[in-house]
Amino acid sequence: MDKRTIEVLEELYKQLEDVDSVSEADRPVVEHLRHDIESLLAQSGKPPASESGSVVTRLEDAVERFEVSHPALTAVMGRVIKSLGDMGI
Repeated sequence: MDKRTIEVLEELYKQLEDVDSVSEADRPVVEHLRHDIESLLAQSGKPPASESGSVVTRLEDAVERFEVSHPALTAVMGRVIKSLGDMGI
């Protein structure tokens, strides 16, 4: 993974940690995304694993879910999706 992708992933992780105004129904989505980001960051020096594509799908779903209530968070998610797409994921 390139340095820019790692930086954007770290930014998204921090924003996910700071999200406190999500509903109880949305809390598991946020936690799952945090886990996904941790996994991607753990692979930062290696080629992306095959499950990275499913991370992109979950991010896309989360963007739709949170775009009205958390626009800054979804902007970062969009940058992560683009970075991963640029890597061919």
